[in-house]
Amino acid sequence: MDKYSISRFYDDLVEDIFQFLKFDEKLIYECVCKQWKKSIYVRQTVLAINGNYDKNYNKFNTLNKLLIKTKVENLINRLNIINKTGFKSILKKCQFIKRLVIIGCECDNEVLEIIGNNCQFLEDIECEMLSVNENSLLSFGRKCGQKLKKLRFIYFTIDYSVMKKFLEFCPNLEEVNCDIFAAIVDERNCFLPKLRNVRFRVRAEDQNNFVTFAEKFSKHKTLESLRIYGENKCYEMAFKQISRIDSIGLLAIDLCNAINCDLLLPNFLLIAINCKNIEVLEISSWNFISVNFFKSLSNFFKLNKLIINSRIKFDNNLTISELKNCENLSHLVMNGIKINEIFFNDIDLYLPNLKFVKLTLLSKSSVTDYLLLSFAKLKNLAKFSLSFNSNQNIESSTKIVNNNITDNGLCDLINNCPNVSKIELKNFFPTNLTNKTINAFIVKAINNKKMNFSLKLVNKNEDYSTLEKNLTIEKKMLPKNLKIII
Repeated sequence: MDKYSISRFYDDLVEDIFQFLKFDEKLIYECVCKQWKKSIYVRQTVLAINGNYDKNYNKFNTLNKLLIKTKVENLINRLNIINKTGFKSILKKCQFIKRLVIIGCECDNEVLEIIGNNCQFLEDIECEMLSVNENSLLSFGRKCGQKLKKLRFIYFTIDYSVMKKFLEFCPNLEEVNCDIFAAIVDERNCFLPKLRNVRFRVRAEDQNNFVTFAEKFSKHKTLESLRIYGENKCYEMAFKQISRIDSIGLLAIDLCNAINCDLLLPNFLLIAINCKNIEVLEISSWNFISVNFFKSLSNFFKLNKLIINSRIKFDNNLTISELKNCENLSHLVMNGIKINEIFFNDIDLYLPNLKFVKLTLLSKSSVTDYLLLSFAKLKNLAKFSLSFNSNQNIESSTKIVNNNITDNGLCDLINNCPNVSKIELKNFFPTNLTNKTINAFIVKAINNKKMNFSLKLVNKNEDYSTLEKNLTIEKKMLPKNLKIII
C-alpha cells in the first residue's frame, strides 16, 4: 500500500486506529504522510512523563506513558531536570491533552510556562514543583485555571496567600491535593464552589482553619472524599471536626509517625457515628494500630472497601469477627500485617459479600492451606492476592518463611468460589504446587468462556526456580481466556 492509498482513509478512522499506538511509536509513524501527522495525536488526551526512566512504572498504560531521559540530575532536590526543548516539542504535537502527569522531573517556572502556553484543554495536572515563583504560578492560573478540574502539586512550598490567589483562577476544581491547607479554607461559597475531594497536611496552626472548613462542608456543601496526613498531635482535633461532615464517602487517614491510637479512639468513634455515608476507609500507620482501634472499624456500617496499611501483629484472640457489622464490605486490603491463620476463621459468616481480597503479610508470617480454606467459603470472591513483604526497611530479616500452600488449598479456592477469576501469589515459595492447580483453572476457563482468568506467580528469589520445574505449561494449549504468568 503506497502513501496515496493510505491518504484515502477518513481522518476519524485514522484517529481511531492511532489511539491504540504506544506514544513512542507515534513519534515514528507521524512521518509516514501529512494525514498521519495531522491525525496521530488527536486522541492523545492523557500523557504521563516519567523522568526516572523507570520501565516498571505502571500507573499508566503504555498508550499514555512516555519515558524520557533527562539532561542532568538535581542532587539537592533528588529530581531530574526536564529537557525543556523536547518537552515543548511534545506538547506542541499533543494539542488536546486533558490530563498531564510528570513524575521524577522538577517543574520549574519555565516548565510551568510551557504547559500554560501549550495545554489549552488541560483539566487534570499532577507534577512535582519545588522552585516556582508567584508570577509563574499566577500566569499559569490565568491561562489554564478555568478548565482545571483536578490539581495535585507535590513537594510544593509557597505562601498560602499566593496559592489562594491561584485557586481564585480555578472555579471548576473538583479535586485538590496540596500541602497548603490554609489556601483551601475560605468561608465564601463562591470560592471553589465545585470542590468535592481534598487531600492536605494537618498542622498545629490549622486548628481554626479546620473549624472553618468543617463548618462550610457540614452546612452548605458536599464532600465526597477527604485524605489527611501530617502532625500526629493534630489528629485528635482533626477527627473531632471531621465528625461534623456527614457527607464524606471516602476517608483516608495517614498516621505517619508513632502515635497511641487509643487516644484518638473517642473522636474516631464520633466519625463512625456521625459520618454514616463513609463507604471507603483507608488507615495507614507504619508503626502501630491498636487492637481497640481495629475493633472500632466495625462501627462503619456502610463500609464497602477497607484498606489497612500497617505493621501490626494481631492479638491471637482477635479475629475477623470484629468486623461482623460490616456486612456490605466487598473489598478488603491489608498490607504489612502478621496474623495467626485462625484470624480469618468463618470469614464467610461475617463478611459474606467480599469480592476482592489482597493480603500482604510480614515476612515472618507462616501460612498453610488452612488460610486458603477460609477464603474458599466466600461464594462472591472474584480476585485473591497473597504476598509477603520482603522489604529490608520493614523487616531486618529478608528471608521469607517457607509455607505449606499446596495444590489442595488452591484447587479448593478455584473450585469452591464460582466467581473467582484471578489469583496472585507473590514473594514466597509455594514449591508444592504442580499442574493440578493449572488444570483446575483450565477446566474453569473452558466452562466459563465469557470470563477472563489469570494465575500470577511472582517472585524475584532464585529459589523460585524449583516451582518452575514443577510446572510444565504449554501456552498453545491454554484457553484464550486464561493467562498464566510465572
